[in-house]
Amino acid sequence: MDCRIVRQNGSEIFVGMKKTGSAYGFERFVIPEQKWEGVAFADVGYGLVTAEAGDDGYLVFPQGHSSHDSFLTYFTERADAEYANVGSFLNVYGARQPKGSFCGIVEGYREKSKLICNVRDGKYGCFVRFAVNGKEPYEPISVLYRALDFDRATYSDIGTLYRNYLLEAGLCKPLKERHTPALDYAKESLYIRIRQAWKPVPSPVPEQTDDNEPSIHVAVTFDRVVDLMEECHRQGVEKAEFCLVGWNKSGHDGRYPQIFPVEPLLGGVEGLNKVIACAKRLGYKVSSHTNSSEAYSIADCYDENDLALDENGQPQIDHIMWGGGTPRKVCPICAYRFAKQELPKVRDCGFNGMHYIDVLSINALIECHNPMHPCTPKQSAEYNCKMGALCRELFGGFSSEGGRDHTMPVVDYALYVSFNNPMKKTSNPMIDRLIPLWEIVYHGVVLYNPYTCTVNSAIKTEKEQMLAREYGARPTFYYYSRFKTDPKTNWMGDEDMQCGNDKELRDSVAHLKKSYDDYRCLSYLQDCFIVQHSFEGTVTRTEYSDGSVMITDASTGRQILEKNGAAVWERCC
Repeated sequence: MDCRIVRQNGSEIFVGMKKTGSAYGFERFVIPEQKWEGVAFADVGYGLVTAEAGDDGYLVFPQGHSSHDSFLTYFTERADAEYANVGSFLNVYGARQPKGSFCGIVEGYREKSKLICNVRDGKYGCFVRFAVNGKEPYEPISVLYRALDFDRATYSDIGTLYRNYLLEAGLCKPLKERHTPALDYAKESLYIRIRQAWKPVPSPVPEQTDDNEPSIHVAVTFDRVVDLMEECHRQGVEKAEFCLVGWNKSGHDGRYPQIFPVEPLLGGVEGLNKVIACAKRLGYKVSSHTNSSEAYSIADCYDENDLALDENGQPQIDHIMWGGGTPRKVCPICAYRFAKQELPKVRDCGFNGMHYIDVLSINALIECHNPMHPCTPKQSAEYNCKMGALCRELFGGFSSEGGRDHTMPVVDYALYVSFNNPMKKTSNPMIDRLIPLWEIVYHGVVLYNPYTCTVNSAIKTEKEQMLAREYGARPTFYYYSRFKTDPKTNWMGDEDMQCGNDKELRDSVAHLKKSYDDYRCLSYLQDCFIVQHSFEGTVTRTEYSDGSVMITDASTGRQILEKNGAAVWERCC
């Protein structure tokens, strides 16, 4: 295996990767010791892909920040193109090609890597680029590699190999081997988020004080949450986890890292206690939403010493002006310290569902240059995992927003794996077929909802509902998902769950009930792995480790779950 080292002046050299042993069926290769001064980047596995236009097979490419879905690239005639995947959510890729099929795993220094696939004059390529920028890497650059037979190199095979590696290495543990009251309940329940209160987004006031803080919009008081729970129980939704968003001081993203006092406009502590008591009486779980990544200057605990600084010593700032004003990023080391101080207080409020920390498993890893607490991206991942482990200890489970590999060892539920809407056309010239690679890897390991477009799927088209079931989703709903001022930025869709009046409440719960009735027949699959996903024409098959098979026909709208040749569940539109 070769590595192309490109210097900042544009010159390049090729060096052979050094094989240093094997791990879990893969061979490990590292870049031999180098002088990194003046080096821009290193391309590992350059030349592994040998396919040309017209060859049978495809590239298997994982999703990342720049491509919010995993995909296949067939070896067809196409114009020259290149695609770089920044911030991969999965550190696995591969090629099914006539000569030299393989599965690759990005291992050492992966936080500074990106995957690249390209085609030049009909010749295809796929390799890993590690950014060096003239600095010594904080750990050896390494990859794991496994040669495969062509027939055993499908995208399902590659996803399964990666899942087996994660399990055998002890990096993850199957859901069926993890048991807490909160997690066991989550497997069988709907996940219902309720955005209770928020300020304008983007904020018209960058630096807020008690005197100039924008007004708080109240959508769902604690009393109304009780009404919603009681209506769910009346209509027969037996198991649901309600996550309260914006219950904290000044609503959603109102004054983080400050959490308390409980927002008075919603009913304060007394109102929250009513919600907790009602949930206990009806057999529901209630979880909490907090944020450990950003700080607003209006917070009573705001401390500039906790901020993550860039290389120039300036605070790192989120590009979106959220409700609390200018969102400055918090160093993960400091965020973990604060979480240890505040999350036990949240637990003591009576929350008994899996705690949710915003954006922790979807945002790019922070690199902090604050001399008081410098933090590499690798250390950032470690502290994020410490926060997830803390949530498991306090609440029996941890939830977050996305599906980045580095947090999956501690994530129990991901709100959505991808921001992509697969029903819309893509501008990526290398995409030929979208695939559920992440789901093949993590189903049976993590509960999840696959897309932002499959949030509130019961009030959307049958396509979203079928997609969620095909991909093994835990049904996910969001009351008042639309909250940003610009309606073009409704990333979970224009359709919304609301309960502003009694009719809205009843009608919305009727959708929950329909979804719950379906999920009662499907929830047992959460303890199974997806062992095979395949397609022929408009029909897809999702095969599970217990022998169950979900067959989806997009052309007819028919979807059926079979086990041992018998139908377990069926839906036709």
